[in-house]
Amino acid sequence: PETAERAAGMAATLSDPVAALDDDLGSLGSMQFEEDEWGEANDGASADHDLAAPRAIGPSPSAPGVPTLAAAASYTIDDDDAVGSKLDELAKEVEDATLLPAEDCRLLLPSFGYDAEALARELAVDEAGCLKRGGLTLEDDEYSRQHGSGLRRPSPPDGAADTDEFDCPACFDCVPYKEADALPCGDWLCAACWRSHLAATLALGPGEVVNARCPACPERIRWRMWSTYCTAEQAAMVSERATQHLQDTWQSVRSCPAPGCSRTATYHKQTVREIACECGHHWCFSCAREWHGPSTCAESGKWALHADEDAVDMQWILANAKPCPSCKRPIEKNDGCLHMTCGKGSGAGCGHEFCWICMGPWGPHGTEWYNCKMTKPPSVEEEERKALETKAKLARLIPYVSKYRFHAHAQKLTLRDDRPAVASAVATLLACGTALPGEAAMARAAVRTLISSHRALKACYVWCFNHDSQPAFERFVPEVLFRRRELERLVDLLHKAVEAPALAAATAAAELPGRGEAEWTAYLRGVEPAAHATLSMLHVFRDLMAELLKQYPLVIAAAAALEDAGEGKEADS
Repeated sequence: PETAERAAGMAATLSDPVAALDDDLGSLGSMQFEEDEWGEANDGASADHDLAAPRAIGPSPSAPGVPTLAAAASYTIDDDDAVGSKLDELAKEVEDATLLPAEDCRLLLPSFGYDAEALARELAVDEAGCLKRGGLTLEDDEYSRQHGSGLRRPSPPDGAADTDEFDCPACFDCVPYKEADALPCGDWLCAACWRSHLAATLALGPGEVVNARCPACPERIRWRMWSTYCTAEQAAMVSERATQHLQDTWQSVRSCPAPGCSRTATYHKQTVREIACECGHHWCFSCAREWHGPSTCAESGKWALHADEDAVDMQWILANAKPCPSCKRPIEKNDGCLHMTCGKGSGAGCGHEFCWICMGPWGPHGTEWYNCKMTKPPSVEEEERKALETKAKLARLIPYVSKYRFHAHAQKLTLRDDRPAVASAVATLLACGTALPGEAAMARAAVRTLISSHRALKACYVWCFNHDSQPAFERFVPEVLFRRRELERLVDLLHKAVEAPALAAATAAAELPGRGEAEWTAYLRGVEPAAHATLSMLHVFRDLMAELLKQYPLVIAAAAALEDAGEGKEADS
């Protein structure tokens, strides 16, 4: 962390963001913002593509003084069709490495968790065992060796003709071979039994469909059987189940958890697992929750339990209320004597009268309204001890929860109200020629900066809650608190600038020729410096949290080593 002098200097620089950035921004006429990387139509995508990693803050080539984010291409975003084609790519990789037909490789991949490298290694070491594990029988003919086994209907066994009949082993009907079919394993069934078996398999989960087997043996069912004995709708369902199984099983692919989003992320390298989906949602590839860096997935899960609104309310009830000894309804005492009556007159309680201290019936207390001389039962003392512990936990939790909920609510309102309002206004101003494309991109980037800032601040409160009880945290408190306060102050300024009435005025006036430029220019003069200052501080704040992730474990380890050394000296003495 930086020293106090550096912090003081930063505070002086950012005390007036408009004045501090005047020299860097230059005149408004020469200002040009870069388009977001997802294009103008994808206004939901966030500008902070990979903010969890340390960033190089530098000027944009097309916009002097504008900080940019150096995002690492650690993942790709695809739709469902592209995910389905990934199975073909994996099969082609195995085919190139082993010369086994791609169609057979497709059938083997699910048995190896879609790990193309593991499958290729296993085929090279023990091909027979690998085929047995995958349920494949290879046909020894030129077509099958080139294209894959089981792609063509086999000839009847033992030289029989198609008109010859046999007893179906499933339904025991006598049918001709021309009305039956078989896999390379050689187990013949009539067409009706195949249809029934495939329909029953399709009613099961994706794993059962992908790994569907012959009714008589472990032979894998080929796509030819699905396309021949299923309807077009059923065949489409098979493809959907295969795609779903790939998403559920392959550790490098996950679906975006945002409601209504059908995109998937393919993760390429084992670094920070922040995924910025094109729908605008940022999430963790490991736990599928909203991105929570620098906190771990376990810490994020712990926070989700603590910060749940119903859970907090229940903890408050446990800490500040006691159950009625008769009906067990929670009762809060906020004033008055020790004589309690459960909901008398309100219709909600049972009317039981008891003492607030010992929880016993009020009768023996007589007129001792403020002094209980009865002995507390052990159960009452235990409940009071637990209530004090819960109250202490709440005293620590509630400040974090309230700030977290504040930023969560502000982020939600920005997504719901500000983003569509700015996008609609900017589209109108662009169509009328009032706004330039670079200026429109800057307005959209300002909204994305607000969303990213609220997300970063939420993550900061989660991390602080999970670590503020450790002695090592004290070393980072001044820097973290200073950066957090500065970012919250700048976010407040940017909110006021983005929501300024000048944007609505510019939109309303833009319909008339030569009108709206003054209002739009006034809006830009308010948004531009606030967006620059907020984005710059967001960079610094996230860099601080990334650096903290590196140093914090070292500090904890050093403190533990010193503690162990002290205990060793005491033991020697």
